[in-house]
Amino acid sequence: MNQMLKDMYDLFSIIGPSGKEEAVAKYLTPRLKPLLDGVERDEYGNLLGELKVGSGEGKSILLSAHMDTVDFLVPGRRIEVDGFIYRSSS
Repeated sequence: MNQMLKDMYDLFSIIGPSGKEEAVAKYLTPRLKPLLDGVERDEYGNLLGELKVGSGEGKSILLSAHMDTVDFLVPGRRIEVDGFIYRSSS
């Protein structure tokens, strides 16, 4: 399994219900830091990353994604992978 697929598999195994995404942010932060010029959390818990291009004086582009996941994981649940499709066994 390549690194991106392993990271996705690991990420889908983290419990992080809405408002309690700390575990997801802790997982993502060290993976984003080498790729960006800066990574920080705001007062709402959002994870913010910055990548400067050229002089850094141009317009900004925002990529927004949810970090929240499920409230609980069913014991014995497996993540099933079919190509690039990931789904829970329960």
